Amino acid sequence: MSNVTTLVLHLGWDDLSKIEAVNAYMEHARYLPFQSIRDERGKGIGRGLFSVAVNHLHVDGLVWHLRKLAWDAPESVQLLVAREGDFKLRVMDLFPEAQSKTDEEDREFYDALEFRPDFSEACPENWHCPLETIVPNSSGWLTCPGCGIRFKHTDERVYWRGRHHCGQQIRARTEQTDERELE
Repeated sequence: MSNVTTLVLHLGWDDLSKIEAVNAYMEHARYLPFQSIRDERGKGIGRGLFSVAVNHLHVDGLVWHLRKLAWDAPESVQLLVAREGDFKLRVMDLFPEAQSKTDEEDREFYDALEFRPDFSEACPENWHCPLETIVPNSSGWLTCPGCGIRFKHTDERVYWRGRHHCGQQIRARTEQTDERELE
């Protein structure tokens, strides 16, 4: 049975050469390497964009590897993830501690637009977010309120000890019991 995860990785100008270290990890873990996103003339759609689709990806291993690399501009490193069955890519915040400057730039960008998202309820670092109670869908999938990624509570690669891999604390309401923390 397949379980394909689509990834898009964005690297800043100063860190483009680090794709080699990222791909060394991918190849060591027996995954396909990231490929540069380019059009047929060889022009970059957005220099620094790389993508890959991987079957049975161990997300935590990739995130751990990305976090341990010495980035010149960690605030520019973004990982977008779509698991099989997801309808959109989700942004994984790999370096929340480096985001304060980027968050301010985002606010300035949105202030210049008519659309203004509400940042008042945003939790900049999910490790400090309050405990959220969520309900699984009819197929047993949970959707993390911190990052929006769907998962099963039995998947220890992304969920353990009441926390999702993004750090969000989660308590699930199930049909078998009124309310319990999944472990």
